Amino acid sequence: MKLSADEALAAEQEGDGPGRPAVEREEAKAWLLAQLGDQQEHVVDELKKAATAAGLCSWRTVRRASTELRVIKAKSGFSAKWTWRLPKLGRAHLATKSEELSNSTVLATGQMGEI
Repeated sequence: MKLSADEALAAEQEGDGPGRPAVEREEAKAWLLAQLGDQQEHVVDELKKAATAAGLCSWRTVRRASTELRVIKAKSGFSAKWTWRLPKLGRAHLATKSEELSNSTVLATGQMGEI
């Protein structure tokens, strides 16, 4: 069976295609919201270490989750380190989004994971 590029991309986004299961990306999004929820810039190297310590599936999944959350990625100079931060949103919106992701993680896995 052959798929067009659009069909393959749509299947992956629905969680039916290649790549990590959707629940892993949801867990990564919940973790990122918890890490970046203070609206401050965080050095990517430190986030990678924390993701490994938290037992997240892969850094690539965290990067995909960051794209879905529209994380702002910046480097302030040539020798500076990359930083990530959440876009400026109201705290109520972040709390609601975090609660939605926590609930979806519980429903999908049947247990609350560490965030």
